[in-house]
Parts: sequence; structure tokens; C-alpha cells
Amino acid sequence: MKKIITYLIIVFLFVSYKADSQQLPQYTSYKFNQFVINPALAGFKECLDINFAYRTQWVGFRGAPRTGVFAANSKFGKGTKKRTHGIGGVIETDQTTPFTRTNFNLAYAYHFRWRRDLRASFGIFAGFAQYKFDSSSLNIPDVDLDPVLNSQSNRVLILPEFTPGFWLYNSRFYFGLSVKSITVNKLRSIGKEARLVQHIFLTSGKAYEVGANTLMIPSAMIYYEPGSIPSVNVNLMIDYNQAVAGGVSLRNGDAISALFQFKFLNHFTVGYSYDYTLSPIRLASANTHEISLNINACSGKFYSGKIPCSAYR
Repeated sequence: MKKIITYLIIVFLFVSYKADSQQLPQYTSYKFNQFVINPALAGFKECLDINFAYRTQWVGFRGAPRTGVFAANSKFGKGTKKRTHGIGGVIETDQTTPFTRTNFNLAYAYHFRWRRDLRASFGIFAGFAQYKFDSSSLNIPDVDLDPVLNSQSNRVLILPEFTPGFWLYNSRFYFGLSVKSITVNKLRSIGKEARLVQHIFLTSGKAYEVGANTLMIPSAMIYYEPGSIPSVNVNLMIDYNQAVAGGVSLRNGDAISALFQFKFLNHFTVGYSYDYTLSPIRLASANTHEISLNINACSGKFYSGKIPCSAYR
């Protein structure tokens, strides 16, 4: 198993070769909806799972990133105890002046039993992304020196998207790997050298019992663009009765965060995270907020990273 995981990591890493700057949105509370990052989680839960999230980064900073996402996934077909299928979709919009990116992706995942107490899944996102460049929102005195800025105020480009993903999990542990922008599309209408780069996401976590109905869940996510310094998120949450959870997160060189999640009326879960910026940009804005709402058709436990109870009935 270790050899297979190592091989998958090597393959995913070596399909990438270049990076310039961050091109995709980042989420502090990624644990609350990891399906947005990894298509292999489609159909992970027993019932239809819907998630809304909104992130406003660096509040008060002109042109700061704002991200909204809607995601839904469910099991598909009857399946068996050894094999199941999942489908889903994600709509995401990310605005960072002067760019706006809106993407729509459908997902499929195949889940299977790796061994008695361990399951795995492979999945893929397939869809398209619309990139809009609005030069009128920029204040550049020598705009005539740049042919892209001088030619027209708005440029719209639609490109295909594919994201493969892998997920390995049991009742206490999970490991995930996915690669976004795998096709490395060029943005020639925006600039001759403009192009997308591949983004690699590694996630892992494990739950430990620390008291009656209480779990401690350390986890981490590594977000990497080849040629750049990896972004490492280290997270520690305390979960009580799988109904209330809180914790802290640290992102290297960027921010320290507080996270909270609360379940109510059996089917609804609200999540909130607050980032305090540690990088020099804190001189202009030190606050980032992120809120999410999850709706699950089942009334079971909400914590991701655990095999749904029905898998062992």
C-alpha cells in the first residue's frame, strides 16, 4: 500500500513543471467540504450532500479576493458492499481585481474496498472555466505601453478543465491527492506568456479518542505549485459528539486561523473560520472571513474523513 501511494505521488508531481503565481482560490475551512478540492469524494457520504461557502479575504483591501462556491454530490446507483459510485458538481467563482474566474465541473468517483478496514476511490472533475480580464478596473498611467491593456477593456476566455483525484480512508484516517489545472491551458488573449499552472493538493488527517464522545483530529494540507514554495496548512480540531467542533489552523508564512463548526436540526451544519494575517499584507488588512453551510439528506454524523456508519452495517 505504501509503495502504491508513493508511486501515485511521484506521478502526480512529475506531470507538472512550471508555476508563476497563485491562480486558484484557497480555503481555510477546506475540511468542511473537501469535495471542492478532490473529486474522489463524490459519493463519499451515504446521502445527497450539498455545500455553500463564501470567503472574503483581506477585508477592506481594494481588489482583495472574494470566493463563492456551490457543491453537491451523492452516491449513484445501487452499488455493492465492495464497490460504489459517486457523482456530483461544483460551481465556483473567484474574483481578484482585475480577474474573475468562474468554473463549472461535473464529478465522477469510483469507490472500492482496498482491504477489510480500508477503502479507496478514484475520481475526476471535468468541465470548463471562464476567465474574465477587466483592465478598466486598473489604474495604470502608462497603459499605452501594454498592448493587452490598450486593446480593449474586457477579455473573456473559456477553457476546459480536468482534475484527477485519489482518496484513501477508513473510520479514523484519510489521505487525499488531487491535481487541478492539469492541462496547463494558455491564456494568449490575455498575454503571450500568460498560462495556467498545475496545482497539487495533498491532504491527510486522523481522529483520536481523547474522552467520552470527544475526538481530537490533527490534519494537514499541502498546496503546491511546482517552482514555488509549498503552502502548508496544519490543523487541529476538537470534536464533541460529532455535533460541535472547534480548532485552530496555521498556514506557513500567511495566517493563523480559528475554526468552528456546529450541527443543528440533524441535517444542517454551519462552519466559520477567521484568519489573522501574519504576512506583511496585514499592514493593509489583517482579517479574512469564511462561512459555509452544509445540508445532508442523512441525519447521521457529519465529520468528513470517516467511513459512513452504514458501510459497516
